[in-house]
Amino acid sequence: MTASIPDDRADEHAFLDSVEGEISFFRSIMRARPVGMHRYFHILTIRNAILKDTGHTVHVETLWEKLRKCYDLDALDAIVSDSLCKAGRLRCVFERGLSALNLEGKRLTFRSQ
Repeated sequence: MTASIPDDRADEHAFLDSVEGEISFFRSIMRARPVGMHRYFHILTIRNAILKDTGHTVHVETLWEKLRKCYDLDALDAIVSDSLCKAGRLRCVFERGLSALNLEGKRLTFRSQ
């Protein structure tokens, strides 16, 4: 069973499927990728960029629907969270190394030769 889309939301979908709407949509997601921890703030940035570029207001849910239509958002979130975990592991390894050397909390300076 498919829920009916209100007329204004149908107009938004039609706009995002137009040439002008798609150009603005893809340009705005290049600026603010709606994945990761701050995806909800990025979707607002996308919404504001589309409004600034075209003068059309688009509901956030309409943007999420368009994104789901174009991308596998779960896979993108998994890639981002995996890369953050790897970066976190490197930081943890670095901190454990400093702790093992009794350098934790000390300022390190490197001299050039």
